[in-house]
Amino acid sequence: MPKAQQGSPRKAKKPPVGKQTSRAATSHQGDQIPVEVPTQRRTTGAARRRTGYVRLRVRMDDGEMSIVDTHHVDSELSLPTKLQGANAYDVTLGDRLLHADSIPDVGVSRSFPNPDPNAPPEQHGHHFHELSMYEFDVRVPVGDLAKADLPKVAITYYRVKEHTGDAPLAARPLAQQYDKEMREVSRIVGLPDSIL
Repeated sequence: MPKAQQGSPRKAKKPPVGKQTSRAATSHQGDQIPVEVPTQRRTTGAARRRTGYVRLRVRMDDGEMSIVDTHHVDSELSLPTKLQGANAYDVTLGDRLLHADSIPDVGVSRSFPNPDPNAPPEQHGHHFHELSMYEFDVRVPVGDLAKADLPKVAITYYRVKEHTGDAPLAARPLAQQYDKEMREVSRIVGLPDSIL
């Protein structure tokens, strides 16, 4: 059996057809064989949107709710331990709670007292004014939602009449958990296909 010749240059292997390698990985000097490093492929839009959640910008205008913007967030979404504040929402699919959360300090304009002691009397004290139009965010997990579910998904906006207690939220719509503490203000049924 003949011996291999020493000092003979080695030929670089070509990457297999269809395999992508990064340009930096194929550069080499002298007799070194380049190391093939597969480049990361971008996930398609459909695959990317199957995880995480969608943040919906919801507008209240004279008691009517509408969705004005959607934004996908590639992160986990967890249910809060309890509700706080005077407003809340839930996102439901039938009797299944998809998400719920508090809506802190929304729908009210506040003015603060004028610190000048010589200011007119009407400028002393706090003043509250309810707004006819305002916006807030609603979060919807989309990992296990199918396109056929979207027309049945409901977003309900509530005023919290009484403290809901310190018990953790259960996986049921808020109206079922807090029937005495919540008053429904408005509801939207059906989400746009764009969230998937």
